[in-house]
Amino acid sequence: MLETKATTTQTLKVGNKLADISALNQHFNGHVHELVLALKTRHNASNPCCQLPVEILAHIFLEIAREPEYCYNPVMKTVPWMQVTHVCSYWRAVALECRALWCSISYAVFRNGSGLVEAMLDRSGALPLSVRYWGSEVMHDEATYSLFSLIKSDFHRLRSLEIIEKSYMSKLARDMQRDAWFANGAPALETLSLVNGSDQPRSFLHSRLLGPALLSLKHLELVGYTLPTWNILPLVSTLTSLVLECEPRLLAFSRPPPQGLWKALGRLRQLENLRLGHLIGDTYVGADDEVVTESIVFPKLEKLELADTVPCITNCIRRLRYPASASVTIEVCRAYRLSDITNLLGLLKAASCLKTNQCQEERVFIDLTITSTTKMDSSPTIQLKFDFQTGSPRGNLSLSLPSGHDDRFITTASVWSEFDSMYDLSQLRAVRLSGVGALSEEVWQSMFGQLRELRLIRFEETPTLQFLKWLVKDPALPTSVGDENPSRCSQTHLAPWLPRLSKFEFDTVILAPEEEIRAALTLLDFLEKRLVLRHRGCDVPLMQVSLRRCPWLAKGQYAAERSEIPEVRVSWVEDDESEGAEGEW
Repeated sequence: MLETKATTTQTLKVGNKLADISALNQHFNGHVHELVLALKTRHNASNPCCQLPVEILAHIFLEIAREPEYCYNPVMKTVPWMQVTHVCSYWRAVALECRALWCSISYAVFRNGSGLVEAMLDRSGALPLSVRYWGSEVMHDEATYSLFSLIKSDFHRLRSLEIIEKSYMSKLARDMQRDAWFANGAPALETLSLVNGSDQPRSFLHSRLLGPALLSLKHLELVGYTLPTWNILPLVSTLTSLVLECEPRLLAFSRPPPQGLWKALGRLRQLENLRLGHLIGDTYVGADDEVVTESIVFPKLEKLELADTVPCITNCIRRLRYPASASVTIEVCRAYRLSDITNLLGLLKAASCLKTNQCQEERVFIDLTITSTTKMDSSPTIQLKFDFQTGSPRGNLSLSLPSGHDDRFITTASVWSEFDSMYDLSQLRAVRLSGVGALSEEVWQSMFGQLRELRLIRFEETPTLQFLKWLVKDPALPTSVGDENPSRCSQTHLAPWLPRLSKFEFDTVILAPEEEIRAALTLLDFLEKRLVLRHRGCDVPLMQVSLRRCPWLAKGQYAAERSEIPEVRVSWVEDDESEGAEGEW
């Protein structure tokens, strides 16, 4: 019995000693940890990155948070800029005190759950909020709705709201209508963007989503939704940018009569950017063909985009008046007669009649890109695009329309002729052709014969032989390179067809086998005769030629012929140099 008590006493003493040792170890480890933290803090304090002023460091954090990868990538699962809060205590303190850093709630924030959403709402204080959400299959409707419910109480400080519904299961916009989230208004809201990217039609049933008044709204975008009436849209006079577009796949669904839209647009005199797409059903085109008694005037318009059928576009454009400095983009959906395009171009020119300080004279185009692409829809169609540039962000004109290769459809040459009759194309300095089919020598003469300011011609996936055959027939060129007679320029006073031409660019130009040798020799012949013309006193610039993926004139070929024109620069762009070379082009 005594032995048992002694053993128990010894065990207790050992246990107490072990407990004391463990407590000492914990105290020692804690003290060591504090010392390590103190050393790290002192080390960090001596680092130049931790000596930056608070204002500069906060500005750097804000720039990181504005990265497009964070703002616009819907698959982003993390919030990359939050890593700055884990670098050191100084950086974390600066980040937590920078309220503007927590004002932008992106899709990545939603994917991290309610905790982060609540933290950002709290840390942003009373500053305006920007919310951007991309619907997807990852988050269910219930989770999305509950997360957005957290923001509902802060709608009074909402500055920007962008919702893109990619999943056919997403019903966020519908739920917002049902629960009238904007019932009390959003006085700070400047940007509202609702985009239906799913394959299912969505409709606005009533106006409760948009509230009684959005008096600060400047940017409104509504894409892929059907509307029962135009009156539910907040088309307030403060708008500077408006995008209303119904996807072509929803063309079967009814649209409200356009008269209401024309009336609403007439109030938007501050508008700078306007895009309307597939809003006017063909049903209303004939019924709305009355005489226009009052024009819709946009005195500050800078950019106009219209996408629809030709009758619908002409029905709209004949009502508009905007500055000649405005850039215009037209997308025609279905092919129509050439006379319809002629009428459309005439209406466009008549509509751009307002004079401004930026544009007191008629616009001058200096750059043209013609692109022909094949759209593989239910029935493959060829889409032809003419893109005219003035050399500035203002006054540009782009027309995209279906095309074909027979008389029933619109061709490159016919559209060029219509543009040439409406606008002055003689000042073009660069013409780029991409995917354009073969054109005859007569067409080249009608298109390029008057371009006396042209400096650059670029061919991309476009046949060139007929162009070169036309160009070498220039009567100002010497008939024989070895002819020592006086200059034909001084004898006949003939000016070259393209006196300012100085550069050719050929990219992925594939020719038929029987055309390759002839195209190469014709090009070299033109370059040699052009050089002779320069030597004989004609004021023409030295030529440059850039080639990429052109097997008919590969590097190393025709060395003897090229040695006759040493002053002409011929360069080949390799595929691994394409990025840098493209920049040089």
